[in-house]
Amino acid sequence: GSQQVIGCMKMEEVELITRTFTPVYLDVTQLQDTLEGMRSPNGQVIIDPDSQKIIVRDIPAAVEAMDQLIQQLDVQTETRVFNLRYANAQEVADQLAGVINTKEGELFVDARNNRLIITDTPERLDQAQAIIEALDVELRFEVIPLAFALPEDVMPLIEGLLTENGYVDFDPRTNRIFLQDIPSVVDQVLRLVKELDIPTQQIWIESDIVQINTNKSLTLGTSAAFSKVIGAGGIP
Repeated sequence: GSQQVIGCMKMEEVELITRTFTPVYLDVTQLQDTLEGMRSPNGQVIIDPDSQKIIVRDIPAAVEAMDQLIQQLDVQTETRVFNLRYANAQEVADQLAGVINTKEGELFVDARNNRLIITDTPERLDQAQAIIEALDVELRFEVIPLAFALPEDVMPLIEGLLTENGYVDFDPRTNRIFLQDIPSVVDQVLRLVKELDIPTQQIWIESDIVQINTNKSLTLGTSAAFSKVIGAGGIP
């Protein structure tokens, strides 16, 4: 016989069980190829699209694996449309790559109208909506004067907090920073600058300097002079 027949003859005799699955949201015809690939050589998968049923007769391990797969895929999905006002639709879609990643999920970017059309489970759609609302905000512009810190020292720390649409620059003449980003990031930067823009700690040193002139010797006693002649031939 063929290799498959010989293989079946060599297999130990195992008990087969039968189970019927009736998915609620899933189209059973879409599972035909997947379930056929999961069955054992002696297994059998019957798809009935009219009754929306899947009948499986196979070894317990294969039937259990099919059951888990059907439960994961048979979930309710819905479609929501998100119209973006400020953020770029494609950039937001890139941020959602880790959220809309289920087999039943779908994400479509309408670049012309700057909107996202997402189909997924309600739970994942709620997560996507929270991310979209956080990103789709009007950018805020701030001018931050520095009293003590140097802009070139603060700039690398600020750049690490910016979003993809964020912008930062500085004017060395006036020692000011120009920042534009979403409000939450701007607030973070303002708190950071407040912590960094402080005077450097200093100490006050006061000293008395005493100078001593060593070129003159110390003179003691009294000097006197007379302007009159004392005696005959006297010396003034």
